[in-house]
Amino acid sequence: MRILIVENEALIAEDIKDILEGAGHEVCGIAQSIRESCKLAKSRKPDVAFLDVDLGNGESGLDVSERLASDYGIPSIFLTDRSDFRVRIMALTAQPLGFVSKPYHPEDILDALTQAHI
Repeated sequence: MRILIVENEALIAEDIKDILEGAGHEVCGIAQSIRESCKLAKSRKPDVAFLDVDLGNGESGLDVSERLASDYGIPSIFLTDRSDFRVRIMALTAQPLGFVSKPYHPEDILDALTQAHI
């Protein structure tokens, strides 16, 4: 599976990349912003994106998810360290394939892909 990672923390992005590649998936790019994620989506055509809900700098993974879905037909799985109900409800409007809570275990990342039925 070809996967795009959208995460503003480089160490977390690299860790997720290692987990996914170790399981035989292809990480086709790591982005930290809406602009970068759209550029990679257009050129690399991922099957799914792992998105941090809070990208910092005023950008939201929710916005990225909506753009990836509407412009490129790419579904998303959200990563979040926020467990409050309001954030989860807002994220559901983007129709994600799933959620992974931070801190995560490697199997959480892989289980999210399996449960997404992509």
